[in-house]
Amino acid sequence: MESMVVETESLVGKSAEIAIKITSEMVACFADLSGDMNPIHLSDEAARRQGFEGRIAHGVLQAGFLSTLVGMELPGPGSVLQQMEMKWLRPCCVDDEVHVKVTVTEAHQSVQTVILSAVVSNQRGEIISRGRLQVGVGGLIE
Repeated sequence: MESMVVETESLVGKSAEIAIKITSEMVACFADLSGDMNPIHLSDEAARRQGFEGRIAHGVLQAGFLSTLVGMELPGPGSVLQQMEMKWLRPCCVDDEVHVKVTVTEAHQSVQTVILSAVVSNQRGEIISRGRLQVGVGGLIE
């Protein structure tokens, strides 16, 4: 069977979403992995002194979930995250359930690239971050 490059235009309008509960263990592991030991991530008391309800998750942890969606769901295995622009609007607290969604908004067949919008919301439906991703899809085959 002959491999064919995916027609990127067929991806426009498609979306993928995951829901994830942010746990203390997840935040601690990310702190260890990244080296970002800012007390607002690891101590409720320190976070409260800064005006938060309690410990907050690293913003880049949310970006990791976007990478999961891009690499595993949409566009999927073989795609390459080329660029990410994020804006964090609200804190993401430990024990929040986040809903991470990406939607393909543009396709550029000539360079095998798609643009996705990204929205991360909490269990109350509040948008906590949003962004724009550029993804190479040249490695995808039908």
